[in-house]
Amino acid sequence: TSTDPCGQLAWLEGRLVAAQQAGRKVYITAHIPPMMDLWESTFITAFNAVIVKYSSVVGAQFYGHTHMTAFLAPSAIPNYPPVFVGGSITRVSDTNTCYQRYTVNSQWEVTKWEQLMLSAFQAGLTPSNALWNMSMNVGSALSMGTGPITRTSLLAGANSIKTSPAAFNSASNLLGGGYPSSIVNKVCTG
Repeated sequence: TSTDPCGQLAWLEGRLVAAQQAGRKVYITAHIPPMMDLWESTFITAFNAVIVKYSSVVGAQFYGHTHMTAFLAPSAIPNYPPVFVGGSITRVSDTNTCYQRYTVNSQWEVTKWEQLMLSAFQAGLTPSNALWNMSMNVGSALSMGTGPITRTSLLAGANSIKTSPAAFNSASNLLGGGYPSSIVNKVCTG
């Protein structure tokens, strides 16, 4: 239909109903985040409606595609489960290779979010002799507090980045998926 490409949302809703009836939680994983312009606006609206309807079932959402680390917590959509967008394991232009590591609790809430980065770009090394360097805990860098990383703590982290130069500086390389800070600062500040 015009709001459900190939019946995918009906399929998703069926899986979410089954999880709800079984008393289970799920994670949504996909390639392209649902807020990007690559999705038709009607699909985004319909997808978000399904996610909000079953927000008690969805522990978190994990996406890729952007080659930059990000989080989404749409303030205009109450009860929207946290969205995490991972950096890229493959190098693109000026990015460093990185990947995300998440720790979850028994309630399926993300309690720790780390990014590990191959620092080949900044060190001028080739992938064969570069080392994986664990960055700081992303949640701590964004001043999200302790406990589960929720929609509320993500919004607090976003506010911290907007209002605190120190938080912006500590977050810029992490959220850049390995882009050097100078590139991220240029993109974020115009």
